[in-house]
Amino acid sequence: MRRLAALAAVVLACPVLFPQELSHDVRVVNVEIPVRVFKGDAFVGHLTLADFELTEDGVPQTLDAVYLIKKSTVERGEGTKPFRPETSRFFYLMFEFYEYHPKIREAVREFVEKVLGPGDRLVLATPMKTYELKKDVLAGAPKQRIAETINEIVRRDILIGASAYRRAFDDLKRLIANQSTSMGTIDPTMEVGGEGTLQEYFMQYQVLLQRLESLRHVDEPKLIEFSEYLKTKDGQKFVFVFYQREFIPVMDRRQQAALYGTDPVVDGYMGDLFDFYKRNTSFNTDRIKKAFAAAGITIHFLMLTTTADDTPSTQRTEHSEDFIMPFTEMARATGGIAASSANAAAMMDRASEASENYYLLYYTPKDRTPGDRFREIKVAVKGGGYRITHRAGYYLR
Repeated sequence: MRRLAALAAVVLACPVLFPQELSHDVRVVNVEIPVRVFKGDAFVGHLTLADFELTEDGVPQTLDAVYLIKKSTVERGEGTKPFRPETSRFFYLMFEFYEYHPKIREAVREFVEKVLGPGDRLVLATPMKTYELKKDVLAGAPKQRIAETINEIVRRDILIGASAYRRAFDDLKRLIANQSTSMGTIDPTMEVGGEGTLQEYFMQYQVLLQRLESLRHVDEPKLIEFSEYLKTKDGQKFVFVFYQREFIPVMDRRQQAALYGTDPVVDGYMGDLFDFYKRNTSFNTDRIKKAFAAAGITIHFLMLTTTADDTPSTQRTEHSEDFIMPFTEMARATGGIAASSANAAAMMDRASEASENYYLLYYTPKDRTPGDRFREIKVAVKGGGYRITHRAGYYLR
């Protein structure tokens, strides 16, 4: 299901969408840091250059300029050096879903109607393909039509692109339900639920789990390639990752004990299978989050908290830890937010606000020696009591 390999491929899909080639050449002249400052949940918009303090690897830096940005407009600015902030916006909506949920429609409508404006660029990534909105489409198409087009693409691609995942999921659920109806001895050669012997049943279960794993693999090189692709884009880059919690049908150990007692053979099978439930992150989180922070990308990780739809004799356990933790860290390292809610539109509204109001800080690092080390940035506002978000740092190469 997890078609992250498609992140860098832009393909033709409908009259308002078109492909774009990737480029990887980018140079850093000055360091630009988008900064968002909040008092409670309210954005603080009255700060001046003198209010900010910035350190790089613990060393205080001299700020050259600060600009207050609202949407794509420079509201005001001050500094000792003149800059021309690039305030155009590049939005990337990514949907990591294995089944379509109507609440997606509300979030897309919220984004198109309240956030997306003339001059903005938009890329849409689904479980099947990646699409880019034509630059001039907003000038001639009603927003309602744009939202409907996007929603139809997302719905269709989730239903088609994640179909193999859902089939494996349904096969696993059906296998457990059939097995749970079987009562009898603890003989591993005993036939259970019409699925063969107990040993064959556990083997089938393992195969189905492996199939699910293969359909949601996260490809680290492709994530790095994705960050390099976005680095080449002008303006401010915002990635919205919509993620659906994953629940896997599992064997209930108490139910197994009722069916088969405490036989060591059954316990051995169960122990092996439960190792498959322990899912570890398959990529280097530190490397990934530094790559995205250095590329000047703001990631918002938005998890739709739909509940597991349990059926009789089948339990489910959440199986999302390897995705949630890394992408939460990536959001924080890029100055974005990580949120979870059953209200998709509210999450979108909260994340979108970060693209509406922010400061751009500029400085020339005191140490301009190029190298491969990641330079860690920390921004503070004098007086304290503020919540501040910004990217974690950059590379000077």
